[in-house]
Amino acid sequence: MRSVSCAGRRQLLLAGLEVQLIAARRILGDGDDGRFTVFALGTLNTLLSLRSRTAAVALHALRTDLALNMQEDKEAIFDAVDTLELCLRTVTPMLATMTPLPANMRRAAAKGFINATDCADYLTKKGMPFRDAYKCTGTMVAACIREGKTLEELTLDEFKQYSDLFAEDVYTAIDLTTCCEGRTSYGGPTKASVLKQIELVKAKLG
Repeated sequence: MRSVSCAGRRQLLLAGLEVQLIAARRILGDGDDGRFTVFALGTLNTLLSLRSRTAAVALHALRTDLALNMQEDKEAIFDAVDTLELCLRTVTPMLATMTPLPANMRRAAAKGFINATDCADYLTKKGMPFRDAYKCTGTMVAACIREGKTLEELTLDEFKQYSDLFAEDVYTAIDLTTCCEGRTSYGGPTKASVLKQIELVKAKLG
């Protein structure tokens, strides 16, 4: 059996969970994303449960030298390590050989309707109750899917068919760059945040 220190287990676990969750977002394609999602969430819940139960019960009942000998976390940790190794073997050559196509990426992002929430927020800021804004935006998204359009491709007259609250500034509100830059939480998708995350990763890699 592999021997891994406590500190090493923690680092491998965090890295493994992070890669599993990234894989679940289809970094590896559509084939196994469901399996990765279930596995990652299951592993996370298992370890959080063990940590809580261990801290509350087991560690208080054991001597310090025995507390480090808990065995229930091993299966989840080794599964995380195995999955991390698999992902690294797959993702590393993929990144080395792929050619990013920004225009295609931009079109794909728009087709995902990730700005639908921003559209609903726009209506809410104009005075519409959020429950109504949510329903209105959902109706718009459904129509766009039927017609093969994105929200950004709708004309102002088409917007106004759903609500008179829409004005010319809706295009700024639902612009994908605006949507990303508006999410300023730690680790979010703003340009400054992404550059900061890149710096942190480079620092860890040395």
